[in-house]
Parts: sequence; structure tokens; C-alpha cells
Amino acid sequence: MQKSQVLDHLDYREKNGYDRVNLEFHEYPTATIPIQVIMYMASQANDSYAGDVWQVQSIARQIFTSAGPSGPNREYLFNLSIAMRQLFPDAVDEHLTELVDCVQRHIEHDEPTLLERALSAEITSILNECLGCDPTQQHVEIAQRLEALRGCFERPGWREMYLQRELQLESS
Repeated sequence: MQKSQVLDHLDYREKNGYDRVNLEFHEYPTATIPIQVIMYMASQANDSYAGDVWQVQSIARQIFTSAGPSGPNREYLFNLSIAMRQLFPDAVDEHLTELVDCVQRHIEHDEPTLLERALSAEITSILNECLGCDPTQQHVEIAQRLEALRGCFERPGWREMYLQRELQLESS
């Protein structure tokens, strides 16, 4: 794959308002000749900007409820954490560790309740709408709508969409 193809792919993946910046990377743990690297950064002007590095709760909540073309943001975070432990076993990144812990707490404590509420609302809505259908066709309509709902669960990002919706309802 050519450099331009890789950058095109990354530009698409990071399309949500991230800026591509060139930086000098100094290898850890010893200083060597700097390496030029490309990084994607979100500024405060970005709609998806979750806050500065010290706003861990806000960033974790956004990671917990977001997915992009490459999949759920939580997977990216967890894979980054694994890679850091493998590549730099003696390094401690307190910010990364705190983010991982906070997202995992959201998954364990908040996700089951939020998804149950969201899916119950979806199913109730389907049943209520189908009750107004021709009685001889109600069971067919219900089955089709529930099958369509099941199909939603096969698409990437379905979970995050429902989590985001429930948290917005909760805060309004």
C-alpha cells in the first residue's frame, strides 16, 4: 500500500474533525534521532472534543458511547493499552490507565441498565405501533419489525448509538 493510500484511509477514519499534524517522536527510553510521525488531534473547535486531558470522566463517557468506521472507540482504547504494556512494560501512563478503568466501570455498571432500558423502549414502541395494524397481520408485522431490530444489532456501532441516546434522555 502506498503512503498516499494509507493517509487517505486514515484521513477517512479520523474524519470527524481531527487535524493531521506532523510531530517529532523521541524514542523511549533512550533519546535517539527524532522520528517524524503523523498524529491526528482534536481541538476545542471539533464537535467531538471531549475536554482536555484532565477531564477523564468526560473523555471516558465519550469513548464509552462512541464508534466510528473502524469500530467502537472502547476497542481502540483497550488495544492501545495492551500495546503500551507490551511495547513499554516499564512505562506507566497514568492518564491511559485512568481512562481504561473509567470506561470499564461504565461498561460494568452503566451499560447493562442503559441497554435494557433502550431495548425495552424499542420493543414497546414496536408492539404499540403494531397494535394499530390489521389484527390479522399483527403477528407478521411484529415479527418483521423485531427481525429488523435484530438486524440493527449486527451493524457496528449499534450499542454505542443506544447508549448515547439513553444518556441523552437521562440528562434531559
